[in-house]
Formats: sequence, structure tokens, C-alpha cells
Amino acid sequence: IRLDFGVEDRRFRYDPENTGGESIKILLDRDALSYQARFRYALTPLTTALVSAEAIEDTFRFAEPSRATTKSYRYMAGFEFGEKAVITGRFMGGLRDIPAESAGSVAPKRGPAFQALIVAPFLQRFQLNAGYDRDIFYSATAVVLEDQPTRNTYTYSRLRFNLDVDLPLFLVGRAIAGWQSADYTLPFTLNGVPTPREDNIRELGLSLLRRIGRHARFGVTAIHTTRTSTIPGADYSRWRIGLQGEFVP
Repeated sequence: IRLDFGVEDRRFRYDPENTGGESIKILLDRDALSYQARFRYALTPLTTALVSAEAIEDTFRFAEPSRATTKSYRYMAGFEFGEKAVITGRFMGGLRDIPAESAGSVAPKRGPAFQALIVAPFLQRFQLNAGYDRDIFYSATAVVLEDQPTRNTYTYSRLRFNLDVDLPLFLVGRAIAGWQSADYTLPFTLNGVPTPREDNIRELGLSLLRRIGRHARFGVTAIHTTRTSTIPGADYSRWRIGLQGEFVP
């Protein structure tokens, strides 16, 4: 049995010249204080059960004093698999809650939360990395709720797969596939009409990396990204090509 406790203090400051406008700084500049507790129980030498709880207190710098602080909570439970298990990684599921009574200037929201990363080697030369994340985040666009300016929230989900193949000459080939979604809590107003917003992103790509020693890789990556949105003009389709370096523990 193991118990962990922690406190984290973070500062978020946005530069309007680099983020596209003063509104992002006004909406998202904040001080975040979180209190964390985690309980671990070793079920077997290779499997550990985890339960965690986190209380998050965000104090926005540009908000009415009576509505400046938002208190939210994250509760998670799941399993962690050791390095020698057939499948390694972690799977955590639970609840993220921004209650109305402590939401302050933020739109209240409650929904499921997930943190998962699974690594599965097979057939000696192949390794599959699969990950899924889901949580609630603050939006960079404000809305009006009950005649008061309100910071919108959105549910962000991300699913990703990487398939690595060992090649001759110390090379590693990688196929990449991913999906992301942002589902906003409150509708946007377009031409006076409330319009729900949901953005979806699909990614497909390839990498060719060369091993440098036991833990480092370096090479090139090309990824094609397509975004679709319920908001007119927010769609795009583009390529990203560049160098990539990574360190593998």
C-alpha cells in the first residue's frame, strides 16, 4: 500500500501579441492551485490499483472579485501495469466536476474523465502505442450566460495510435493515426443565432526514425491534419512536415 499527497501551484500568463488577441489574455490568465491525493495497492507484482482525487482552485486575474475563483474536482480510479507485463501502461477513468456553486465566472460542467496509455509489443518487431484522454478545459472565447460574461468550457477528447516497426540499419518506421474532439458547453452566437460548437480533428502520418544509442531516436515526420467544425470558416486541411527527436526511457 502506498499513499501520495501533493500540492501544485501554477501560473498561466498569455501574451496577446503571440496568441492572437487581448481577449485570450483576459479570459485565461490565472493562478492555479491544486491539492492531490493518490492511493496505490499492489494487486500482483505486475498490476497496481490506483485511486486519486484532486481539488483545483483557479483564480482568474481579469474577473469580478466575487466571481474570480473557480473550484473544480477530478476523481479517478484504474490500474497500472508493470514493465514486464504483456501489456504495459495505465488506464484511469473517473469524473471531472465544475459545480455551479463554485464555478465563479466559468460555465459549470460535469462529465467523465479518462487517462489511458497502453504499450503492447508483438511479433518481436512491432509495438503498438494506444492512448485516450478526456477532460474538461476552459475556452478562449467568452459567452453571455444569464446576462453575465462567462468563460465557456469544452470537453476535449483525444484518441491516438502509433505502430512502430523495427527496420534494418537501426531504423524505426512509424504509422500514426489520431482523432481529437472539442465539444463546447455553451453555444456560440452567430448573426444573433445560438449555434452549438463542436470541432473534430483527424490525423494520419508516417515517421522514419534512426536509433542513436539505446534511448534516443531522430528522424523525419509527416502528418496530414483535417479539422471539421460546426462553426463556418473553422475547417482546414494541411500537412506538417519536420524533424523529430525523442528520448525513450
